[in-house]
Amino acid sequence: MYMDVCESEEFLSNVGADQLFSLLSRDDLTSPSETFVFKSVMQWIKHKKEERMAVAAKVIGAVGLGLVDIKVVIEELNTEEMQRDPDIHMLVYEALLYYCMPSKGSTFAEGKAKLRSAGTVRMSSKMY
Repeated sequence: MYMDVCESEEFLSNVGADQLFSLLSRDDLTSPSETFVFKSVMQWIKHKKEERMAVAAKVIGAVGLGLVDIKVVIEELNTEEMQRDPDIHMLVYEALLYYCMPSKGSTFAEGKAKLRSAGTVRMSSKMY
């Protein structure tokens, strides 16, 4: 269901940062892949870029970047605009370190490379 909802105009226009963060923080969110989740977040940010850049790091931080194709992370986040935000810069740095030297004992591995459980998330009409 996340796949259908996140591509809708209502999602792109009306879901707020706190709502999206709460949804992305759920362990039972079901999607084709974490790369898909990351791309949907980037699409959401770009839809209203001027106002959403202020919350971009928070929302991106809710994505399991350790499970996202590192090439996609770099392509999306290694831009001049994204790198101006020190929190986003740190997310890219941590993702690169994890990709080069995965360590199960690291904080990044525990929070950003943990698989979600196989459940479903129901999107309530309150989100729009």
